[in-house]
Amino acid sequence: MIEYMFYSTIALSYIELDKDTLTEPDDVYVTLDSSIDIEKSSFWYQGEEIRPQNGKIFFHVYEEDESIFRYILKDSNGNVLEDSSKTITLDSINPEIEVKVNEHLIEDTLYLVDKTSLSITCTDTHLDNFDVYVDDVLMEEDDQFEVEPGARQIKIVASDSFGHETIRLIDVKRINVPVIDVNQDYDAYTLDPSFHFDFNEVIKESFSLIMYVDGIKTREFDCKDLEELEIKLDKTGDYLFQLVLPQALYLNFQIEDHDQYLIHFSNDELYLNMIPDTYQTNETVFVNMNWNPRYVKNTYLEIWNGRYWICRDIIDQIVFAAIPGQSIQYYARAYVEDMFSRKVEKEVSVLVDCQPPEISLQGNGQILKENELNILEKDTIIEYLSSEKTKVTMKFKINDQEMQNITLNQAFSQLKKDDVLYVDILAKDEVGNLSSKTYLIKKEPIVLTNPIITTSYETSSFDPFNQDIAHIDHIWKVDESNNLIQHETVKKINDMTKPTIRFIRKNDNTIRIILMKGAEYSNDRFQKIMIDDKPIDLSLLKKDKFGNYYYDHVFHTSHCTIKAIATDASGNKTSLQEEFTFSLYQWLIPACLITFVTLLSLIVYQIRKRIHG
Repeated sequence: MIEYMFYSTIALSYIELDKDTLTEPDDVYVTLDSSIDIEKSSFWYQGEEIRPQNGKIFFHVYEEDESIFRYILKDSNGNVLEDSSKTITLDSINPEIEVKVNEHLIEDTLYLVDKTSLSITCTDTHLDNFDVYVDDVLMEEDDQFEVEPGARQIKIVASDSFGHETIRLIDVKRINVPVIDVNQDYDAYTLDPSFHFDFNEVIKESFSLIMYVDGIKTREFDCKDLEELEIKLDKTGDYLFQLVLPQALYLNFQIEDHDQYLIHFSNDELYLNMIPDTYQTNETVFVNMNWNPRYVKNTYLEIWNGRYWICRDIIDQIVFAAIPGQSIQYYARAYVEDMFSRKVEKEVSVLVDCQPPEISLQGNGQILKENELNILEKDTIIEYLSSEKTKVTMKFKINDQEMQNITLNQAFSQLKKDDVLYVDILAKDEVGNLSSKTYLIKKEPIVLTNPIITTSYETSSFDPFNQDIAHIDHIWKVDESNNLIQHETVKKINDMTKPTIRFIRKNDNTIRIILMKGAEYSNDRFQKIMIDDKPIDLSLLKKDKFGNYYYDHVFHTSHCTIKAIATDASGNKTSLQEEFTFSLYQWLIPACLITFVTLLSLIVYQIRKRIHG
């Protein structure tokens, strides 16, 4: 310990420290010139003021690296003789050595599969020297070099200018990597829950197999002392397997040439639902669709809107619009195929009827005029006509008097000369559409000079696809009592609508050839169906629930041409031709099976022939 003291000789400096470099925390004592007045002078260490104790100035150095001692020296008269500072250095820490492989820290053992690059970092403020030895051989490059698997030990020696030294010894161990076979192809889509690993030999090292499901680590399997490993997959997801050595995560181990082995598994059932609000209504219908969205590969949706087919990818909701004054039978077919080659198909039919029910009155077969005065003979039988499944309500009034508990013809029979029968008709169909009409009827004898009357009119279908025109003649005559009666009705149909043919792909290898149902009188029929210029037996045609004739053709080739010709009773003809391309893979197994059965039959026949002679 150096104590404070005065001396009278001429000093090169007014102040001296007993030491300015330390290897451990310690007190530093200050020696002052005799001309310095200690009480009037000021001293600080790291900003904290130091006061004399028993006539001595000292301070404790505790901060690593450099610290500052500052002072202002004054004589007994208060004159400043020196205003300055000194630097004290403390280094009590040994050099730190860090060894890394691919940014992974290495502790006591370095595990190697093949030649590996090492990065060595020595940290010390006053580092003087460091050397690296591999099996006692000094390496020329200290911070970056490669280690061969045959090495046994790495020795690193680091020292600083204060005499501190650090020595690290790292053992080198070579790892035998297992050759792994698995029962599923890489990136495969499988429904098999069994995933098997064959290590080809008993694993001696502490390898682990880590399983990730959808990117989340779920299990870790200890593979030491195992020759094979069977894993049961229990949930739908993307499975990723990685082989690691927990104590050497810097090493990458491959599974069948892949750093991480990926497969896709599903134990969920593929489903497709089409659920309409109702199947018959006069309001817009929403058909909600739901299906397995994950792993879907192909989808399609076909919608018949009453005029044409719309084809598109499936959507969450189909809208069957209610159109005022129209009755539309909507159809929708949907198809989903996933990456696991599973397929599902659904269809739905909804009637959206916004067409008011048809109602009318006729007398002796003649349609009465609405809101006009209809003069009928006294013996006329009045009937009402309405659409099917329509509820009809009628109210009668003769002149201004309402008639109750009476039928229409009873009310007509009560008419006298100049009386007018008012008939109010209200019709309501099964989906709630309303229709109302008012008729005015008067009874009056009819005197005709011409005994024969013919009334004619033409009408066409409301269906935009039906272009037929009906010509109707009503023939009337006057009987002996001068009553007008309907004698005959002649209806002629001018069939102008061509048959409708459609080709619909049912799945990857089946095409449905459909002749859409036409009017009964048109007698639409297939004339010819050709597959690659070969005719199809038309007796194989079938009829679906909508009355459409169809033929399902299953293809055994990758490409074919289909041509269908249809005609009707009026000579209208439709021809449709289209080319299709298909996958042959799914027919490989059936073709091999048929060949095998054929060969087996030939062998049995030859054996029997030899036995019997």
